[in-house]
Amino acid sequence: MKHEDPIDEALLRELQELAAISLSEEESLALREKLRRVVVFLAEIDAVEIPDPPPEEPRTVLRGDLCRPSLPSETVLRAAPDHEGSFFRVLPALPTQGGADSEGERGE
Repeated sequence: MKHEDPIDEALLRELQELAAISLSEEESLALREKLRRVVVFLAEIDAVEIPDPPPEEPRTVLRGDLCRPSLPSETVLRAAPDHEGSFFRVLPALPTQGGADSEGERGE
């Protein structure tokens, strides 16, 4: 039984157009053969039946929460590039009206 050629002239012309290339007749035939082999190979891979793996037993990989003291606010804020009171000051993630300018400086 003969299968239809997966890479016909129309598809080859469309691929050349999309890639913005111009091929000679010889190059076109070589490319068509290479693409045909790729399509046939992918069809063979697709035809392979792979059984589903057996289900795994659920596993808990999370550790329990541990309560422990955090660093003092003064220590953390002292290491921050900029802060105002007990808050970190950061550059805006999105442009704002009347806020930071386009150079990314903080509005003062």
